[in-house]
Amino acid sequence: MERRAFLTTIGVGLTAASGCLSSGSANSQTTDPSTDTTESTERDRFEATLVEADETVERTVGTGALEERGRRRPHRVAVTNSGDEPKQVTVSLERSGTTVLDEVFTLRSAATVGVALTELGSYDLTVTVPAADATETISLGPDRFTCNVTKTSIGIQDGGALDVLSTSTRMACPGVVTERVSADAVASRTLGDDSSDDDPEETTHGVSLRNESDQTWTARLLVDSDAGPLFDGVYTVAPGGRVRLTLAERGSYSIFFDVLETGGTATEPVPSSSFDCNESSTRATIDADGELSVSTMTTLMACPEPTPDTTTNSSS
Repeated sequence: MERRAFLTTIGVGLTAASGCLSSGSANSQTTDPSTDTTESTERDRFEATLVEADETVERTVGTGALEERGRRRPHRVAVTNSGDEPKQVTVSLERSGTTVLDEVFTLRSAATVGVALTELGSYDLTVTVPAADATETISLGPDRFTCNVTKTSIGIQDGGALDVLSTSTRMACPGVVTERVSADAVASRTLGDDSSDDDPEETTHGVSLRNESDQTWTARLLVDSDAGPLFDGVYTVAPGGRVRLTLAERGSYSIFFDVLETGGTATEPVPSSSFDCNESSTRATIDADGELSVSTMTTLMACPEPTPDTTTNSSS
């Protein structure tokens, strides 16, 4: 109402002054403000990605790192217009406080926006339907990324209400662990069968991760063997918390550490020669900046030489 009244006043003013304007001035009149409003509306519609009925538009967040290593799979998100009328919706994703997706879509009936999260992390998904003044925010933590196919679905109803559904396949995921470690606590796990008690010349190799800062960090700990990925652990570690792994079987391993909030990574090899009579361990620490320090240590005892087989065959 106020905008229309303002436009009317402008029109009257121009009419009253028209007798004092030359013909040249009449040709230089300004553009009707209603034209600007129309152009702005059309521009907003153009900026929204239109998804036709029963179709799906796909977006990918991340570089696909989950498909390159480890035992976890990407998590998928689907936002669908479950009603009959078109809906305009904003889909936003933040990872550790950084916006990784923020896009407006116009969804016709049964149209879907599919999003693949291809990097492990903690995400906040926000879906907004402005016309209905409806907003839903969902936290998607590292536990959503397993060896199973997992999906978070958001349905937009006719009135604008948002329904949320989480689904997953039900396969067992050996070697995939997601765990919280409280302050000054220890989470321990043994990988493989420990035969060191039966054979004193065979020892284990220890792997540890300690949070030496005053804040909580989430770290991924991968163990790869010659046969492929052996262990994929994600630990949210409070100050002073520790993770301990024991590699119980002789072999060649690669240990990968990753602090999810900062992207700090480190890789440390563990050769099969580490499994002798000495004690050895790989230790990683996280500092106040979320950076990693990794070192491998071993005792330096001389290991006894294998006893040769002196048995001879007797002949008649």
